[in-house]
Amino acid sequence: MRLYYGWRIVILAAVIYVLVFGATVASFSLYVVPISAEFGLTRAEMNGAFVLINVGSAIWAPFIGRSLDSYSLKWTMGVSAVLIGIGFITLSLSHWIWINVIALLVGIAIGLDGTAMLTMTVLVARWFKVQRARAMTLSVTGQALGKVLVPVPTALLIENFGWRTALFVTGLVLMGFLVLAAFLLRDRPRLGEREPGSDAAGAGEGDGGDSTQEQPADIRYFLGQPLFWLIALSIALTFCISASFGISVVPLGLDFGLTMTQGAFMASTYASAAVAAKLLLAVFADKMNRFTLIIALLLAGIPLCAAFLLIHGQVQLFLFVILLGLSVGGFAALYPVLQADVFGLASYGTVRGLMIPIQSAFVALGAVGAGEIHDIWGNYDMMFVAFAVIQAIVVAMLYAAARSITSTPVRMAGQAT
Repeated sequence: MRLYYGWRIVILAAVIYVLVFGATVASFSLYVVPISAEFGLTRAEMNGAFVLINVGSAIWAPFIGRSLDSYSLKWTMGVSAVLIGIGFITLSLSHWIWINVIALLVGIAIGLDGTAMLTMTVLVARWFKVQRARAMTLSVTGQALGKVLVPVPTALLIENFGWRTALFVTGLVLMGFLVLAAFLLRDRPRLGEREPGSDAAGAGEGDGGDSTQEQPADIRYFLGQPLFWLIALSIALTFCISASFGISVVPLGLDFGLTMTQGAFMASTYASAAVAAKLLLAVFADKMNRFTLIIALLLAGIPLCAAFLLIHGQVQLFLFVILLGLSVGGFAALYPVLQADVFGLASYGTVRGLMIPIQSAFVALGAVGAGEIHDIWGNYDMMFVAFAVIQAIVVAMLYAAARSITSTPVRMAGQAT
């Protein structure tokens, strides 16, 4: 039996996540020491490069998302692939800080969203409806695998040939593979190519299941809609928790007397638990209401975060980290699916692009806030109290969003009834 083309898209998306996420977010720390030494930068100034990528992502995401709805995904991805390649190559050749700033703010930032973070979720969602959560979850595991597979060869390149060569090779590999992938992929199913079983599930979602592409709704329509803000803020607050804990997990381990190596192992354990959660969700996520499933994960996380105050040993800490990884691990896959379910696919890129700047702002606030809490209190206890409160707020917001959809079915402008 021939493999449905959509599953080939899932495999491709996972590989792209491995390469792009692995080369940017996962490998960033490898360049901190050699680049800061050459340019005479402090560690804080080097970390500013990571901030620039996030700022650039927030700036360009609405435009990239809109282009995915309005124009060919292949062209958006192809242009972004060239830009991320040029960004890496420019960084490898440049000796001027301001050139590097432009490369990060434009090339790397656009490439990150335009080839992976935005584009792949839109692509996978177009090819799936019945098994959309499974497909999205499996593809997103590529982000976690990127942390495992890419840093080691990157470190070997840096050690043997220098950081400039590593950046140059990375840029060439990314540009070559991503341009080829954009050229070869089919960005939406044509008539007769829809996911098996999707016709029986209904077609009134604006899922692009035929050769006619519906017109995306106006941006102002979403910004003036309470439902958009309920879901956008829920996502932003949840990822604020995830990112804040992600950057605090090693320092947290050190506070409990772990060595740096043990802290790194605990961080890997947390990431592994998150991958396990995604794989588990892939089994049954399509059989449950998405709102119900996310709310259940959040409700489980509230007493878990509160229980941190009772931890007094390293074994308890490791167990806590595993459970927290299982709790928050599914959000990266479930939220994009929820966005497609609620707002349809005609405006899916637009919605995703508009929500990313909001998410980025809260992630930045969370990262700063986590550090401030530790500086004031001398530990992370109050951070987890804040996590519990935030999750309770998100539960209330998602419940209100689900109720509003139940009472008044959502219909986007230009969406089929």
